[in-house]
Amino acid sequence: MQRPGLAKFFFGSASEERQHALAMLDYLRMRGFEKVTFLPKNLSPLTKKYNWDSPLDALSQAVDMEKQVTQRIKRIIDYCSAAEDHHVADWLTADFMEEQLRGQRALVGHFNTLLGLTKKQPDMANWIFDNKLKAL
Repeated sequence: MQRPGLAKFFFGSASEERQHALAMLDYLRMRGFEKVTFLPKNLSPLTKKYNWDSPLDALSQAVDMEKQVTQRIKRIIDYCSAAEDHHVADWLTADFMEEQLRGQRALVGHFNTLLGLTKKQPDMANWIFDNKLKAL
């Protein structure tokens, strides 16, 4: 079943994540890493998953992935601080961490909202939730 609101939300999120990736690549180039060679040749989904059983399932996976990204950013910040590369630690903290946490909180909010709505009328809840996302 098509969910245009959920699709709009996830396409917007994907666009934002691409911008973050480009900012990180620009930063690496600015720091002297002209040839970034650590990117995989095939950028397929880490989970190899292309379909979800429900909007709640998709949001649940997105929340899990956001938490993993947050932990990875924190580890990089900690590593850079220990290595006394405070410039990277400050850049990540200022430019990424606040936005990461804000996005994660919003995603958890969407998940909790839909979870609460689906307890009584799941089909109606999914439809209403999708229309709300489409309107944003």
